[in-house]
Amino acid sequence: MADMQSKWALNMDKLAYAVAGALALIVLLLPFLFGRDDKSGLLAVAVEDLKKVVDAQKLPGLQPPELAGTIKAHWTCGSALEENPSWTTERPPVFIKLLEKAASFDCKHEPSSIVEIRCERDEKEKRVYLLVKGKLSEANEYVVAKKVEILRKDGVGEGAVIGTAEVSTDFEYKDATVEPGKAYSYAVRTTVVKDPKLADNFKFVCEPVKTSEYLGPTKEVPYEFSLLFSNLYETKFFAKHQYFDYKEKKVVTVPLKEFKEREKFADGRFEIFSVDQAGGKVTVRIAGLTTKDVIPVSKEHRAVEAWEPMVAGGGASPPEEAPPPEKPAPKAGKASKEAKPPAKKSTIPAKKSSAPAKKAAKKK
Repeated sequence: MADMQSKWALNMDKLAYAVAGALALIVLLLPFLFGRDDKSGLLAVAVEDLKKVVDAQKLPGLQPPELAGTIKAHWTCGSALEENPSWTTERPPVFIKLLEKAASFDCKHEPSSIVEIRCERDEKEKRVYLLVKGKLSEANEYVVAKKVEILRKDGVGEGAVIGTAEVSTDFEYKDATVEPGKAYSYAVRTTVVKDPKLADNFKFVCEPVKTSEYLGPTKEVPYEFSLLFSNLYETKFFAKHQYFDYKEKKVVTVPLKEFKEREKFADGRFEIFSVDQAGGKVTVRIAGLTTKDVIPVSKEHRAVEAWEPMVAGGGASPPEEAPPPEKPAPKAGKASKEAKPPAKKSTIPAKKSSAPAKKAAKKK
């Protein structure tokens, strides 16, 4: 029975494979059966009818989009003035970005001023110099100083730049090139730039360079010494003399005395080089240098003492306050009464001593 069922199942599998093969063959043969020429002409008639329908249709013409107006509106950016641009390029010439106009203010640059000129002496170089003090204008707005130049002129000539000072609200300049016997005037020229803290499109319309008015002329620059002649001979003369003593820091006046050629004076700083009796003059040389000073016969001394500082507006600046004198130290062994602090009163009542009571008890 089992063998019969096994054979029957095997036959059914063979039958299924045969049916599947036949169906596959039919599917493959369908294009060959129905793909031959249409002898009846029905397909050609249908194609012709379809062509007539297509030709009879009336379709609207193709209209491209209007791009001219769009392009014109995109590329019209308005005016582009140098001082106030309304547009800028980030990646030229492809990308263009419109900018909003920022608030702007005019910069302000006022000339600075020379406020004081001092006549000082250099102890190391043993010579006179003029200390020039100035001040930047407080009225400046939206600018910063880049350069501070000092101008000088003597007499009524044209001024010229002699150096630069450190840029600061209050600045100083030491002029060591002055010559004794000459008077000078000083001015300051400032160059400013836009404050870097401001925006890039901030307006900068002020003048970048301005020069102040001159302060001066000063008094004549003082000499280091002076000779007041009495009698003049071929190789000698009699005279009173003055000189500035750098050790004592004051002008020293020496009474009438005799001078001879090659004689030194003023602590050896100066030497009598020659005496010209006929010309009424004496030539003095600075010791150790070739610099010479010709002094004519005069009835009064040359200026040796430095003059008071000159300030803007006239007058002289007040003298610098001297430091208060130091108090002498107290002598050893003696306490200063002022140094002792007052004794503090105790708030605790003192205890009564019991010593007198004990003595009375012993007597009894």
